[in-house]
Amino acid sequence: MSVDQSKNNKGSTVNALLEQGSLYTQLAWVEFTNEKHRLMRMLILLLVSISLLTSLIVSLTILLIMTSWHTHYRVPILILIGIFYAVSFLSLLLGFNALSKKAAQAFSDTREELAEDIELIRRRFDQ
Repeated sequence: MSVDQSKNNKGSTVNALLEQGSLYTQLAWVEFTNEKHRLMRMLILLLVSISLLTSLIVSLTILLIMTSWHTHYRVPILILIGIFYAVSFLSLLLGFNALSKKAAQAFSDTREELAEDIELIRRRFDQ
């Protein structure tokens, strides 16, 4: 093998590594953007849910207590208010939890690609 061929092989290897690094960067950027959008949706969902739930709790509680205060339905209505708010909160919590479980999938494509390439490099060096 001549010196020119050796330099040419090293140059092509370096170019291939740089190109692969560029592809990793692009993949990581896409996954970062997806993760950022997911987290922003979670934050917006959380803020809107908290503000709506607070408004709902205050307004409905006042309304129901005012309309049932002088009746014998006062205690059952207060119990129903509590149950309704608990169920509403749990449904919001389940929606938030579903979004947060997607965090385990963050950058999974990049990790898989890196693992495959590391295995490929190991096999080449073992030959």
